[in-house]
Amino acid sequence: MGVIDVIENYIPIFLDKEGKLLLRNTWDKSQRNKVELNAKTRYTLLSTLSKDKVNEVITMFIAKKIWSVIALSHDEFHENSHN
Repeated sequence: MGVIDVIENYIPIFLDKEGKLLLRNTWDKSQRNKVELNAKTRYTLLSTLSKDKVNEVITMFIAKKIWSVIALSHDEFHENSHN
């Protein structure tokens, strides 16, 4: 079982050339790898955050979005600590 099988609440959407939804069992290896990498990255990011910050980003399933929130919070903290 891979990471993708453990994550039940995140099912990304892939579309075929005609714009139709590709079901999870039809994903190719590349698509599965992308989903697994996102899941591992998301888990890593969440494991480093405080409980309050986790509560803020827990509904975000794309690691890049979580990273953006973390970066923004860091920048705001940095600006406030120098004022």
